[in-house]
Amino acid sequence: MTLEDFYFISQIAAAIGIIGSLIFVGLQVRRDAEQTQLNTRALKAASAFEAAHSWGTFNEALLTWPDEHFGLVIATHDPDKSWDDFSPEMRARMTAFYRAIFQKLEGQFYMHEYGSLDDDIIKGRMEWAASVIKSPFYQTLWEQEKGEKIYSERFMAALEAARDQSALQPFKALQKTEKSGIS
Repeated sequence: MTLEDFYFISQIAAAIGIIGSLIFVGLQVRRDAEQTQLNTRALKAASAFEAAHSWGTFNEALLTWPDEHFGLVIATHDPDKSWDDFSPEMRARMTAFYRAIFQKLEGQFYMHEYGSLDDDIIKGRMEWAASVIKSPFYQTLWEQEKGEKIYSERFMAALEAARDQSALQPFKALQKTEKSGIS
């Protein structure tokens, strides 16, 4: 075997090695992409669970409320009642109640913004919240909350855009069948 034969054999071996390396790298890239997709789906599933669980535990806590608190929630959505129709204590209670809900919603808004929460989950929640701030009582509350700088500018803008597009009215069915005596 001549030096030239050895050179050609080494060139063929090197080409086979390069092809083998490229195949290996391609398989690794595909495996990593699949793993990234699995991780993304797992993150979205965990975020969806957390979003639903967060609201679920909030609602479970409501089961311990006395009836007069439920009456207050219903009364504050009455289109014929405004902020001034309620005592300072009632306004403070409803401010804390809705602040807790809206802060949960803001967290979910950012989970969605960063790609961890699907559109259909946040869309329904934003539409519901948008409908809340349409009633006279909550229009005043919302303006005060905005002035407190509790929520981010992006969240407030998104919620107001949803409000301006929403036809939903909260607790409408309850208001037709029952008027609360709370004032």
